[in-house]
Amino acid sequence: MDQTKIELTYALVDELKNSRPYKEYLATLREVEANSDVQTLSEAFKESEEQYNEAKQYGKHHPDLKARQRDFQKNKKALFEHPLVKAHKTREKVLQEILDQVANRIAGSVSKRIKVNYNTGISKIGGASCKVEKA
Repeated sequence: MDQTKIELTYALVDELKNSRPYKEYLATLREVEANSDVQTLSEAFKESEEQYNEAKQYGKHHPDLKARQRDFQKNKKALFEHPLVKAHKTREKVLQEILDQVANRIAGSVSKRIKVNYNTGISKIGGASCKVEKA
């Protein structure tokens, strides 16, 4: 990549980092990270997620599968319904939409055939998986 493209990329990144949505995202992220209640909920979520994933490996044959699933769902709900987490997730979604629009415009200006991967994601709060399966 030539120097001009690199400089333009940095300019775009700087513009995004100076935007209101990015600053609001960072502010809510700091609040989430600094809040002891959220951190306690996050730890409980991660622990229950690990236990549930461990039990899932054995499927319906694991004696505590349903209990671990219920515990995981309860902890997930408690974490993601916390007002600070909800506010952060809203800001995260706004920022992600902006990033998706930028990626789409860049790809579209090059060729209409270029597909844009919208599964880039921003860091998640809690564990690696938020997918809940029904028992």
